[in-house]
Amino acid sequence: MMKCEMGEDMADDFWLMNKNTRILTFHIESDIDIDIYETGREANISLPIGYTDIQSWLSQRQAPKHRAHIEGLMRSCGCYNLDGFVRVTYALSLNDTFWVCPADRDLTWEEVS
Repeated sequence: MMKCEMGEDMADDFWLMNKNTRILTFHIESDIDIDIYETGREANISLPIGYTDIQSWLSQRQAPKHRAHIEGLMRSCGCYNLDGFVRVTYALSLNDTFWVCPADRDLTWEEVS
């Protein structure tokens, strides 16, 4: 079983996963502005249908902030920015098998789903 583990020095690097299959590697710069860029893509594996880049996919994974009290709830859970959102929720959804694994964590689909 493939785990999403990488080196411990990659704290701002992440894998986009489909179950236990690595789709791509990306990096989040989480200073004032969030800057996301791909650092590697697995051969012949594409992003989820309808998305051309990781940033648009991640944006759609977050709960709409216009819902009543959702912003306060997200902040109290540590989801005050995109980096926090990804680390707390793994960008999981009930609708598909895509998720994000922080490179500094040793996780499988079975552990997070």
